[in-house]
Order: sequence, then structure tokens, then C-alpha cells
Amino acid sequence: MNFDTRTIMDLISLNQELKESLFEIILAEHSYLDSDDEFEESALPSSVVPLIKNRLKDFLFRKELTKMNLGILKGTINLKNIDYEFLIKEVTS
Repeated sequence: MNFDTRTIMDLISLNQELKESLFEIILAEHSYLDSDDEFEESALPSSVVPLIKNRLKDFLFRKELTKMNLGILKGTINLKNIDYEFLIKEVTS
């Protein structure tokens, strides 16, 4: 696991609100895809990744990291380098 994925996983474990919001995004997208007749398991990660990226971007660039005394992490996490399939599995498990 790379630095960016590990750091996001640590932030999720430290901030229950972030974990819940990511879980809600995944659940909403899953229910949307599940209602479609052509649901494929591989469609979930590709459709939910942009939504998760936006939520993480909001989290990282608001004052949440400063409130958590982790402001030093601002700008160090590359959202393009995160293993989103692993992230989705961890958030939903």
C-alpha cells in the first residue's frame, strides 16, 4: 500500500464523520447501480471514484486537518495515487 492510500485510511480511522460520508456515497451509488438492470460489480468503483475524490478534496482543503492538528499533511496527499478499490473495500467492511 502506498503512502497516499495509507494516509487516507489513517484519516478515515481518525475521523468517523469522514468515514460515514464516504460510506453514504458508496451506498447511494451502489443502490443507484443496483436498480439498473445492467449492474456489474466492476461498474461501482469506476462510478464512485470521482465522488469519493471530491469528498476527500473537500475534506483535505477545508480546515478539518487543522482541527485534527494534522495541518502538516495539507498538500502532501496525491488523490490520483490512491488505490480506490482498496479504499472502497475498507470503508464498506
